[in-house]
Amino acid sequence: LVLTLRLDGINDNNDNLLLDVLQTNFMTWVNNPVIVLVHVSGSQGRSTTTLNHLKKISEKRSSFLIGVVGTIGDQRSSRNGLLNMAEAVSRTRWTMVGVDVERGQLLSLESSYFAKRAASISGTRTGNVFIMPQMAATSNIDALMSKDSQSNNAHFSPMSISELLEQYASQRENIVTNLINLDCNHCVTSREEQNTEKAIHNVWWNLSKNEIFETPSTADWTVVSDSKVNSQTRALNNLQKKLASLLLEEYRTELLQFEKHPVLMMDTMGPLPIMSTPNIVSEVVELPDLCTNALRLAQLAALDYRIMPLVGAFTISVPESRPICLEGATEDCEMCDANGFDKIIQEESVRVAKFAAVMEVKGGRSWHDAL
Repeated sequence: LVLTLRLDGINDNNDNLLLDVLQTNFMTWVNNPVIVLVHVSGSQGRSTTTLNHLKKISEKRSSFLIGVVGTIGDQRSSRNGLLNMAEAVSRTRWTMVGVDVERGQLLSLESSYFAKRAASISGTRTGNVFIMPQMAATSNIDALMSKDSQSNNAHFSPMSISELLEQYASQRENIVTNLINLDCNHCVTSREEQNTEKAIHNVWWNLSKNEIFETPSTADWTVVSDSKVNSQTRALNNLQKKLASLLLEEYRTELLQFEKHPVLMMDTMGPLPIMSTPNIVSEVVELPDLCTNALRLAQLAALDYRIMPLVGAFTISVPESRPICLEGATEDCEMCDANGFDKIIQEESVRVAKFAAVMEVKGGRSWHDAL
């Protein structure tokens, strides 16, 4: 698990809250390896306080690496840059990236279990990428909140998949997937969820419901199962094509307006032996974080990595876990449309297309098949 956090700007009102969110995710991953990288701007005292908090988080734990990068002054860091730095030191075959601590996103209770199971089922078959949906509750959920008996501070408890399904059944309007409208620094021009984002959530939702609720108890189970397998296969193939097509110029708007940074469990071994995932596809630091959420995911799909939902695992935030917003905080989305950024995206798309052509020669699917 790779967790990154930026404590940037002169306002430190949310530092403790975001560190609590990070701690919850750290502990939810049980005793599996965790890499934490935090950038802190401002005073030396702020960096020291952050480091002390992180030391407490790591007590009684093994298999972790924690790094703090401190800069003096009001300097904004790159999320993409932090992710690349943290991923570079990972030594496991599978890497989970993208959990949005800065949005107050909390890993679900069984996320570690479902991640291990997916890795185990993959076995020696390489080139799999599992994607986890991200949600937000518009009001606090008791299952996610607990009180420390020694204080009035709220601490976060991981939510289980069964609790999510129950919540969705009883208060569906309380669970949303369009996160940007809940952000502090949301764009002046509001973004709507794109079709591909909705497709990711829908495929995950249907497979997860089947996982939790359905059992082979009916007499015609084999026939029903075959029908469902065919339906699920079509849904996954359609999702793969949707993601790969985001690299095409005609879908550039949807690529730029993908409002979530995907939570991915990636196989560091690609579909072919010559492919090393971190070396082939990394985050593009030259692009603004806001504009590149789906770029790497689209590149992976085009390179014939099998994109599948991480069934049963998700992240969710509640009002208490999200940063306290300052009045007047906005961010202009129009910067994503700048010609310079569009040129970089085009270059990245062409680079992947050329690599896909090499893959075809060496036995992989063609670029046209991927699209």
